[in-house]
Amino acid sequence: SLMTATACRILGNRLSMKNLEELFLAGLLQGIGVLALSMILPESYGPLLKEATEHLEGTTAVLNYQRLAELERERLGDDHAAVGAWLMQHWRLPEYLTVATAGSLNPNGSDAPDRYQTLVQSVALAMHIADIWTRPHDWQHSPEVAELAQAWFGLNTDHYLEILEQVGAKFPEIAALFQIKALDAAQIAGILDQAREALDIRSVQRWPERINRKTVSVEPSHPAALPNQLPLIPTLASARNLRSQRDATIRPSTGQYAFDALTGLLNQFRLNDRLQQELTAAKKQNWPLSVALLDVDDLKKINKSCGHGVGDQVLVALARLLRSSIRRQDITARYQDDAFALVLPTRGIRDACNFIKQLMEQIRGWEPVTERGQNLQVTISVGLGTYPETGLADCQSGEQLLEAAHQALRSAQEAGGGQFVVYRAKSSDS
Repeated sequence: SLMTATACRILGNRLSMKNLEELFLAGLLQGIGVLALSMILPESYGPLLKEATEHLEGTTAVLNYQRLAELERERLGDDHAAVGAWLMQHWRLPEYLTVATAGSLNPNGSDAPDRYQTLVQSVALAMHIADIWTRPHDWQHSPEVAELAQAWFGLNTDHYLEILEQVGAKFPEIAALFQIKALDAAQIAGILDQAREALDIRSVQRWPERINRKTVSVEPSHPAALPNQLPLIPTLASARNLRSQRDATIRPSTGQYAFDALTGLLNQFRLNDRLQQELTAAKKQNWPLSVALLDVDDLKKINKSCGHGVGDQVLVALARLLRSSIRRQDITARYQDDAFALVLPTRGIRDACNFIKQLMEQIRGWEPVTERGQNLQVTISVGLGTYPETGLADCQSGEQLLEAAHQALRSAQEAGGGQFVVYRAKSSDS
């Protein structure tokens, strides 16, 4: 896309690369496989495009390339990056274009020659940066994108934000060219502010890891391992204090923070807003939407016997596990004091149940040790509601879907904890 190509050029300029035109062209053509497949297989490929297109209220329809690639591999046996690379090779286009397209979706798994690694990583990073501006609410992934920028190019947070801001400044021009809905100055400033906030909170969460000299994973698709020993964490005010040290910026129009200061996940205020948007999209696209509530069993007892700091450490560790386990289109949020919410677009009841059971199994085997040598055994109770299944075909609001998951969660807790219950309109059978 042109947005990806623009991000490639800006990134290359920031890194003092000399091949800016090659970068631009590689970013522009990386999605050519989508165009080819839509022309060659209109009947079978059209439904995949429709399913991978996001239609959130008040925004322009946007194609989710990662989701599309998943569907392509599942139903066609390969993805558009592989198809695009094959076509470029067949057309005898320059090798750098073929290699950049082939590795654009997964540069870490690319077999590109060493001389092209920087090019491949540039295109992949530019795609993520473009997503922040073109896909609604994708700014919440800004910390993961910043980690990739640091791992691949040694860019610090300020350098990453400079690139993000420069790409955002080009968005109105590109929107006018393609006659799509543009963002106004306040919306652009709001996205930048939210991205900064996400990075600030993630930075605070990384302090213990940096102090202990642990390696931080930069691949967001790999689930994080639960720590055997719970580290000390900063106070809840640290993230907010860190923000106050920055230059003044325009606050989001709502005046509300989007993230929970302890875990770095979306807070409940934002959860309600996002859930309603996802339900609207599910109804329009005729796909399922699952919502799960995960509550830490006996967290109050842990706080009482070990101190509130230990309970906070448990929540932070679980938040990292959830955040690293979900897909890019999924949402995870802090829900009330000792619970989390998972919003899983396109996941029906069977797929959602399998995912939840895998999470529960991983958590069930976690027995961390506190700084004082106390052994803990952590379990969670989970409630799940799925639209349009589980009797929720007439669900009209995100709050209604959330309440269904909450009812199932209460049933799981009443069953003694460590249980998984699926909401049913007339029963609470799991």
